[in-house]
Amino acid sequence: MKVSVVTPSFNMATWLPMCIRSVADQNIDVEHLVHDGESKDETTEVVASFPSITFRSEHDEGMYDAINRGLRSATGDFISYLNCDEQLLPGALKKVAHYFEEHPEVDIVCGDAVVVDGDGEFLSYRKGCRPTEAVLYVHTNTVLSCAMFFRRRVIEESQCYFDTSWKALGDIVWVLEALKKGLVFGELRDYTSVFSVTGDNFGRTEVGQNEKRKFYSESPGWAKCLKYLITAQYRLRRLMTGKYSQGPMEYSIYTRESGEERVTRAVTDPTWRFPYTTAGYIAAENERALAAKEAGARKSRH
Repeated sequence: MKVSVVTPSFNMATWLPMCIRSVADQNIDVEHLVHDGESKDETTEVVASFPSITFRSEHDEGMYDAINRGLRSATGDFISYLNCDEQLLPGALKKVAHYFEEHPEVDIVCGDAVVVDGDGEFLSYRKGCRPTEAVLYVHTNTVLSCAMFFRRRVIEESQCYFDTSWKALGDIVWVLEALKKGLVFGELRDYTSVFSVTGDNFGRTEVGQNEKRKFYSESPGWAKCLKYLITAQYRLRRLMTGKYSQGPMEYSIYTRESGEERVTRAVTDPTWRFPYTTAGYIAAENERALAAKEAGARKSRH
C-alpha cells in the first residue's frame, strides 16, 4: 500500500527538515509532496538536501490552495496532510495502512497525537475521536489534521477538496463536508503524529480568531441552542472511551538540536489538557518565535 503525504509550506525552513525526516523514515512506500508558496527564507536551500521529496514552489492562494494542489497530484492509496511544524511518529503510516486494510468501509481515520512545544517537550496528548456535525459546530478544536488520514477515493470519487476561502479553519469545514457527504470515519487507537505549538500556529492569529467567530456565527440555530448539551454529550463520550486517560508514555521525535536522529522523551504523568487554553504559554511561545526569527535574520546578514 502506497501513501502520499502533502505538506504546504511558506517561510517554514526552521521546521521543515524535521517534518521531512519524520516522513522519510516510515519504512513504507511513501511520496512526500511539498507545495511551497514562494518562500522568502531558506526553504529552497533546505529542500535541496532532501532529494526524496517532490518540491514545487509557486504562487498560491494560501495553505489550503497549496494542499489542494498536492492532493491533485497525489498517487497514494491513502493520503495525509502534514504541516511543516508537525511530524509523524515512528511506524505511523504502517499502522494506518494496516487499519485501512482491516476496515475497508472506513474512508477517513483519526489517530492519536502528542502535543509538544517548539523544543519538542511534552505539553499534552490528544486522542482521536470520530467527529460529528453537532460537535464541530460547537468546538472547532476537536480535529487535529496531522493525525487524520484518508483514502484516495475521498478525493477522486467524493471530490472533497479544501475550501480556499478559509485561511485557518479549512480543516473543520472539510470534515463537515465529508460528514455531509456520508463518508465513514474511524478511530485508530494509537499515536501517529506530533502537533507542535510553536508560536507560528495560524489558528492563534487574528485571522484565525476572526474565522472562528465567523464560523460560530454562521452555525445552525439548533447548534447554538443546544451548545451545552452537545458539549456535555461529547465530553461524556470521550470519557467513556478512554480519551481522558493515559498512563506513562514515551514518544520519539526530531528536534532542532537532534539533527538526523530522533530523540525519545518519557512522560510519567501525561495530561490531556490542551495548551491553547493557557494564554501565558502562547504569549511566551510567540515571544520565543519572534526572537528566533530575529536571530535568523541577523545570521543571514552576516
